[in-house]
Amino acid sequence: MKYLHQNHRKRMRERFIATDGAGFVDHELLELLLFSAIPRINTNPIAHNLLSDNGSISEVLSADIDTLKETKGIGNSSARLISLMSEACKRYRKSSGNKVRFSSHEELTDYICTMLSGCTESLCMIISLNSNMELVHSETIPLTDLLYSKDSTKKLYTIFLKDTDNRFISVICRPDRLPLPSSGDHKITKEICEIANALKIEYLDSMIYGRSKIFSMRSEGAFGFPKIGSNE
Repeated sequence: MKYLHQNHRKRMRERFIATDGAGFVDHELLELLLFSAIPRINTNPIAHNLLSDNGSISEVLSADIDTLKETKGIGNSSARLISLMSEACKRYRKSSGNKVRFSSHEELTDYICTMLSGCTESLCMIISLNSNMELVHSETIPLTDLLYSKDSTKKLYTIFLKDTDNRFISVICRPDRLPLPSSGDHKITKEICEIANALKIEYLDSMIYGRSKIFSMRSEGAFGFPKIGSNE
């Protein structure tokens, strides 16, 4: 078991280096981060505990040390490491003046394909863009959480409430399948569309990614999106 666990950590590190983290879902990033503070224990369930207790990876990084230590498996070293990462992220955002801006639909889809090229799990990526079509941030949610969890609506509201002034695109990633919308994809898109309408934010598109190809529900007329700029 120890040998298999060591190989798992090695494979995750190598995958992160090879892909620059693209395609890692939130619990995998936390699992990888915790390797440094927890050298011998399986950090996967601890990462899931953090997300379950706090709601999202941004809430995990925003939590103080005492709050983090309330999660099962998190001790002083782990809490300090997460707090340090949070502070580093804050300083990076303040100092970084570079923005990724998309001047065309093709540029956006190329960016998404690059981001998800190393993805091995089914997930949904929520991309936030400002009014100038500059990337603000993105978050990923395991697809099973949106399809089968009772808290799926709460998880989505948590993401959208952070940026009600921005516009959003969802990308459903199933890396081993052709990017054709399924009934589950329509269910997720409908739920996001209802949340966007309730919050009066622009939901620009729902895209499907698979086998290095992109399908745009808006472009193909596969879902009845409201007109951009309309909240009707």
